[in-house]
Amino acid sequence: MRVFFLLFIMFSSLFAFDSVSATEERHLVELDESPDAFIEKLDRYHPYIHVLNTFDTLLQAVAIEGKPHQIERVLEEQAVKRVFPVVDYTASYQLADTELISDSYLDLELGYTGKGIKVGIVDTGIDYTHPDLKGNYKGGYDLFDLDDDPMETQPEEGMPTLHGTHVSGIVGANGTFKGVAPDVDLYAYRALGPGGIGTNLHVIAALEQAVKDGMDIINLSLGNTINGPDWPTSTAVNRAVEKGVSVVVANGNAGPEDWTVGSPATAEQAISVGASTKSYTKPELELLKNHQRIELLELPNAKSWDLTRDYRLTTDPNDASEHILLVDPTEQNFLETLEKIKPSGLLIEHKPDESIEALLHLQTPFPVALISEESAESLRQDEGLWLRTHHNEIDNEVASFSSRGPVTASWAIKPDIIAPGYNILSTVPDGYQALNGTSMAAPYVTGVLAILKEANPDYTPEQLKAALLTGASPLKTHAPIEQGAGEINAEASLETDLLIENAHLSFGIKNEHNEEQTHILKVTNVSDQPIPFEIKRPRTQIGKRWDIPKRVIISPNETIELPIRLTVTQPKSADDSYQGYLTTETDNKNYQLPYLWLNQIDDLSFIRGIEFEPSIQDPMTYHFSLQLSEPVETLVIDALDPQTLQHQATLYHQEKVDAGLYQDSCQLPDDGSYLINVTVVKNQKQESHQFMLEKIKDKN
Repeated sequence: MRVFFLLFIMFSSLFAFDSVSATEERHLVELDESPDAFIEKLDRYHPYIHVLNTFDTLLQAVAIEGKPHQIERVLEEQAVKRVFPVVDYTASYQLADTELISDSYLDLELGYTGKGIKVGIVDTGIDYTHPDLKGNYKGGYDLFDLDDDPMETQPEEGMPTLHGTHVSGIVGANGTFKGVAPDVDLYAYRALGPGGIGTNLHVIAALEQAVKDGMDIINLSLGNTINGPDWPTSTAVNRAVEKGVSVVVANGNAGPEDWTVGSPATAEQAISVGASTKSYTKPELELLKNHQRIELLELPNAKSWDLTRDYRLTTDPNDASEHILLVDPTEQNFLETLEKIKPSGLLIEHKPDESIEALLHLQTPFPVALISEESAESLRQDEGLWLRTHHNEIDNEVASFSSRGPVTASWAIKPDIIAPGYNILSTVPDGYQALNGTSMAAPYVTGVLAILKEANPDYTPEQLKAALLTGASPLKTHAPIEQGAGEINAEASLETDLLIENAHLSFGIKNEHNEEQTHILKVTNVSDQPIPFEIKRPRTQIGKRWDIPKRVIISPNETIELPIRLTVTQPKSADDSYQGYLTTETDNKNYQLPYLWLNQIDDLSFIRGIEFEPSIQDPMTYHFSLQLSEPVETLVIDALDPQTLQHQATLYHQEKVDAGLYQDSCQLPDDGSYLINVTVVKNQKQESHQFMLEKIKDKN
């Protein structure tokens, strides 16, 4: 059973303003005109609206705050293009499962160190006083305190953070610990505050500031769970790349299920990074009663889970001796209790919405591990049962927590690449620590990208990405939507003679019986010798035909475009996807290009993120928004009687709705409680989502 321990705490302040009132709302408003022109209208016609921030570098947008009925009037302005809620972004990671490992994997010895390359870390800030970071730290900005001091959150300011310092160390620490590119110029942009939480407004503002400051590369080890290519942070990332800045984004820690990649890793032009593991040993508990296995996540400063015999389970601290004790850390006097007990092992229940910061430095003479809320509840049903410890040897693979693709609506292959993200030792305030997560994999790629940029200062972001992906090597047991081009190989990327752009062959989703899609591959010879290039035809499969270009000779410094056509003639397949790797050959090197064709997927939800809110001006009017993973033929919203399920009214009906974020409003028939039924139809497939709308109070 998978267990995730993510840093998560609700944080209510935004930029330098006070916490928002329960009667006020915040929105990000994308515009068809300049923010300055729109603000003039706000000053003239909507003086009660508070402008939180303006965006004019990557987006034409404003962030506004006001009472709901005031916001409604603003959104009626003709210049409003799209409206987005203010949502949380988190810095998420897991504690390392085992003892701290060597940092030798960072010592690449490639002859380049990232010297002179400006890298912006958009994160929780940085401990720039750390002896391994202070030499390379050059500046930055704090988007919470609105000053040029992006220090990590300190204890007196709220829940302290360490994530940005850890990420910065992987990229460019230079001291006792050395990062991938130990001579980069590090800049920190604090977009996540106490507890590692910020909003899309903080992230976009940080991106804009980093672009204005002339960063060569920006690292975003953060994200949310919204799988869609048109979310504003994803749009901002794409536009940063268009302005000449490479952007590396963590793919997320919501795996191992498909479709779990979140924004901004969904951005087409981002370098989205999944996490790979090395070989390691992982402890598990076996319930001897039924042989069920429970995963354990060890705490780094506690004694390792090295139990060699069976122990009984207890939840009573007074009966902990010679037992494995299960505790809830939210109970009163939890830390004081730990000082008085001596169990053989301690299991701490962890709920997804609780922070683990307080446990990071927990030191005990007995083994300690975190388990999921679900596992803890299961154990409490059988107090007194016997538990046995097992240690599993894990091979190098895509980490189970690493989010998978593809991206909804665009059907893009994500992640683009994978990199080490398990047991990653790096700098933290006051020392060093090992953490797990795609947050740790992304800065590894950022460091390698800095090396490539130093070696090839004239490369565009597209060429740097091509070099990175061209040198990657796929793991044999994983599919493209799990690893993209494969595991990073810095040396191969640095030495490649070919740059293969547009190397992810995403053919979209099959909608017709006979469907043909063409993908254009762009290949550049950056050597001083002609290079033969041939794409090997995949093995024949019924209903699928590849049209592959013939072998070509690419002259020095020549760029060619090669069309690759896939035709699918079979009826609807039982398989959700057709994916794998095309092999390309030169005289001395093979390259693997991931491809993906999606069937009409039965288990993919068309609808995500439904929001349904009443209008303040008219309580019978409700505004709604939802995210569609692909275009649908029909969208219908009905009101049903919650007791009899009889149809009361059709609130909304729309034909031919495009994929992406969809927003509109509808009218209720009368006061009362309703079961709201949202239905979409495509290709005779119907999907419905239902939720209760409680009785509207009498307006009088």
